[in-house]
Amino acid sequence: MTWALRFAAWPLLVLWLSARRLPRAPRLAAALAPRGRLVRWARIELPQLAPALVLAWGLVYALSVGEYEATLLVSPPGQAYLAVTVVNEAHYGQGHILVGFVTLQLLVLAAPAAFALPLGLAWRLRRRGGGFSEIGTAARRSGGRP
Repeated sequence: MTWALRFAAWPLLVLWLSARRLPRAPRLAAALAPRGRLVRWARIELPQLAPALVLAWGLVYALSVGEYEATLLVSPPGQAYLAVTVVNEAHYGQGHILVGFVTLQLLVLAAPAAFALPLGLAWRLRRRGGGFSEIGTAARRSGGRP
């Protein structure tokens, strides 16, 4: 939470610039539909802002990865977080324990990318028209011939 507040200006700048670049025509056309404002925003503007939201999240994530100092400031006395433990082990500890901590930290850092990559690919395939479903559609149209 501290890191999100500390770096809040950068994602807000990204989202503000992206929102200003959205085309007005879909919003004006959606205003004619008898739907609520929230539904129109969720179906029209949110999908167009999705890449900017991902960029803003990634920006805050990348900036806050190495924030050891902020962790020291907000950690309660007697509580040791992973970053503090890794730094202490690097200076005073044994090598095999440090390897375990660094491996754990790399797995934690790679987890969002491991989840975001398949979701991004699925979103891109769906946006193009369904991806693999096009193969079945083409086979049905041709009567089963390739």
